[in-house]
Amino acid sequence: DGSDISFEADLDDRNGYIFLLPVEDITVVNLYYNKRNVKLLIKPGDRLTFDFASSGFENNVKFAGIGAEDNRLYYAYNKEFKLLSHQYKTVFVGQYPIPNSMVNKMKTAGPKEFQSFAKTSQQNESNFYLQGLEKYNPSPEAADYIQDMIDYKWSYYLLTYPNLNTSNFQIDENYYDFLKTIDVENEGTLHQREYLAFLNGFMEHLYRAALKEQGLEGGSFEEKYTLIDRFFTGKVRDYALASLLMRKVNRDNFGQIAHLFDIYTATAMTEMPLTTVRTAIKRLNQFREGTMAPEFELTDAQGIPRRLSDYRGKLVYLSFWAGWCAPCIAEIDESRGNRSALTNQEIVFLYISVDRSSEKWETARNRNDIQGVNLWGGDKKSGVERNYEVSS
Repeated sequence: DGSDISFEADLDDRNGYIFLLPVEDITVVNLYYNKRNVKLLIKPGDRLTFDFASSGFENNVKFAGIGAEDNRLYYAYNKEFKLLSHQYKTVFVGQYPIPNSMVNKMKTAGPKEFQSFAKTSQQNESNFYLQGLEKYNPSPEAADYIQDMIDYKWSYYLLTYPNLNTSNFQIDENYYDFLKTIDVENEGTLHQREYLAFLNGFMEHLYRAALKEQGLEGGSFEEKYTLIDRFFTGKVRDYALASLLMRKVNRDNFGQIAHLFDIYTATAMTEMPLTTVRTAIKRLNQFREGTMAPEFELTDAQGIPRRLSDYRGKLVYLSFWAGWCAPCIAEIDESRGNRSALTNQEIVFLYISVDRSSEKWETARNRNDIQGVNLWGGDKKSGVERNYEVSS
């Protein structure tokens, strides 16, 4: 469904580690070490081993075992086109990372210039890929994955260009002719991030085209949902509508579009996006007025475990913050007046830090003289950020 899952491991006494990854389809895995990363291509049944030096590891990875040929090609491709993490910085557009240099190109280039640039760049990547097939002899699954990745990535860039361009160039109708050469409804690539990004971009293009045809400036989200529902079929329909719902919904508007969630869960047949939507419904319902707040157990400044349920029967003022978050500190400063005015009331002020280390939390807590009940929630294992949907 496009979501990320993280695993962590400590090195053993031989500076090694083993991961058992539950993958159902070929997928990209990011290996992080010392704030650098290398992308791996993993498929079911692989027994991949890799060696690297701790210094500059992303430049000297060596692969062996089942899946080595796939990763030699994938690594060479990423290195050739400067897609290793240290070689570029990105901006997330539609939940997909686009290199800053590409975003700048989209903002300034004319339509024909960008079309020519995209066509040449895509062809260069495809040529490298074709040469790599002979050199590395990857599995058929990896070969198809990399070619699809190249095609859908550049198609997504072309779809994104009109939205990012700041020069108000006129976009001709034939600009979108590239859509005639690519499989828009491709069930075989639903596990691929590039295709899911393309799918989201195509849905926006489809909706804008429909509005333009009717001479309208805008429409309702329900009309957009209905358009997508009618256009796609099968698994792609289920993934597309799930993505549409998940990108739109938040705690504030869930009540307004809850009926669309009900329609989706009654009609979708594909397990993964259906599970994602059902989980979202459960999560969003827990924040409705009158529901019980998610329980947590965190350590206070004295090292004593505290649970939210310890304060049952009292009014709880709950604030998430971090030492690096200036708006959070400002909000805490503003709440001091509330604390002074309500000292005799049955109210508890809970301040939960999401600083990544207890030492940073202690330093920030003392520096800002934060009164009330101070708790540390920066340990990801606590789950408090996830349960309360706090982004940091």
